[in-house]
Amino acid sequence: MKATFRVFPGAIAADELARIESHAEICPWEPGTTWSGRGRTSGVHWLDPEAFAGLYEAVLGRMEWMAAHWNLPAGPRVELMQLARYGPGGWFDWHPDAGPEYNRAISACAPVRHAGAGGGFELAGRGEMALAPGDLVVFPSTACHRVIPVSAGERLSLTQWLPAAA
Repeated sequence: MKATFRVFPGAIAADELARIESHAEICPWEPGTTWSGRGRTSGVHWLDPEAFAGLYEAVLGRMEWMAAHWNLPAGPRVELMQLARYGPGGWFDWHPDAGPEYNRAISACAPVRHAGAGGGFELAGRGEMALAPGDLVVFPSTACHRVIPVSAGERLSLTQWLPAAA
């Protein structure tokens, strides 16, 4: 595997982004947690795969393609897609998505709405990534990444994972 990530510009259509934003206004939120104990201040909501079937297909299809391209055997689609909300002061420290609690092969993140200031996505060794709402970045789950602290506004983003093959 030579590349460490791939960006799919506009992978999530504008009408789907608007639907996600509307859903974010009414859905229940729970505190974001981590398996690693690393710092995180956010809210999370798990998207229903039936209600958002097209979104799941758009994201997971690209992830499965990248898993094959990188020769990273991935397992079945089992995890729900996470919608995360970061308000002022919200952040997520450096972390990988794979670890003792989660045997993951591929991760994907997409901004739904940018914060007014701060809140960028950073991939270790690549710096802050210039992602427009709807752009999807796919990377191995072992890659460290973070959400830079939000200083104004609210950031909404999606995250999805594919497990490593058993």
